[in-house]
Amino acid sequence: MAKFPLLPGLAAAIMIGGEPVLEHDDTDKIEVDHEDPSVAEYQVSRTKSVYIEAKTGEQFGVRLEVTGPLGHAKMVYTKLIFEVWVDGIAAGKAFCGRPFFKNGGVTWEYTMKGVTKDKGIKCKLMNFLFAKIETNSDNSPMDAIKRQAQRLQKKGTIEIRVYNGDYGRKGGDTPGTSEGFFKRGSINVPEKALKGQAKSHGTSLSEARKAKRGAVFRCKKKDGDDYPLAIFKFIYRSQEVLKQLLVIPRTPSPSREPTPEPEEELIDGLTAAQHAQIQRLVRQFASENVSSAKKIKQEIVEIRGLASRSGHTSKRSRGNNGNAEVVVIEDDSDDEDGIPAPAPAPAPGSQQAGLFVD
Repeated sequence: MAKFPLLPGLAAAIMIGGEPVLEHDDTDKIEVDHEDPSVAEYQVSRTKSVYIEAKTGEQFGVRLEVTGPLGHAKMVYTKLIFEVWVDGIAAGKAFCGRPFFKNGGVTWEYTMKGVTKDKGIKCKLMNFLFAKIETNSDNSPMDAIKRQAQRLQKKGTIEIRVYNGDYGRKGGDTPGTSEGFFKRGSINVPEKALKGQAKSHGTSLSEARKAKRGAVFRCKKKDGDDYPLAIFKFIYRSQEVLKQLLVIPRTPSPSREPTPEPEEELIDGLTAAQHAQIQRLVRQFASENVSSAKKIKQEIVEIRGLASRSGHTSKRSRGNNGNAEVVVIEDDSDDEDGIPAPAPAPAPGSQQAGLFVD
């Protein structure tokens, strides 16, 4: 239940199925629209505001409670007057007097289930129901949309004002009216009429049924209409809108168990460990062959020198792989008899013509 910290023992709640609904604190700055700034400031200091979830077609009631330390045999207030406003409409009143506690009462409680009309044997009750607000793309005249937006401005709010009243006189007309509530379980309005307003529901009334009227008093508010002792404000929205407003957290998407990262696969499906081992072998092989490569270059130089001295020319050609080099020794001159001169014997340790060099 929402409890008012300045008056311990005073509380209110919205009941569904006999249980108080879950409440979420309104963390936004409370604003009161009043022409007198001092009155607005006072009412802000006296307001307890919470959010609750509304479900279409669900019946609800407004629970009021007074107990100690506020409520006792010598309670400072002769009578507490509770005014209940639903969607900006005066829905009814309730009264908690000092005599209740003088007669041994411990906790005074009352649940307003709807709007009561008439009295005596004609008394009837129409229960409160949450009604969905649906939107359409109707391009009505702007004046009509503005009027609709004005009517929707206070929808989605239940407000309870508690006043310090005199004892008054018992009897009088049944407080509250049914005018202004939604007539059906849902209402369809132009989308433009809700522009800038995150609203999902209003309140409608059930069919009237016979009921018994509670105690009614004709009391005066000692401090006037502008200075209630407390204001309870219940802002009701759908679960989706509550999530959009960050009043309740969004449902996280199902988390998948983390998949262990596979070892890096490289050439021919080798793992990173296998690749590292091959790299070590390659580096080892490369270091061992540095001296061999130098030796091969030295032998090529020697072969070219011999060919030059004997009148031969050397040519290079690349293999198909573009990496290997072929050294070919060609004889450009014949002896006098047309018989090729024999090639000089290679120096010891040299390579023969036609060798591929990396």
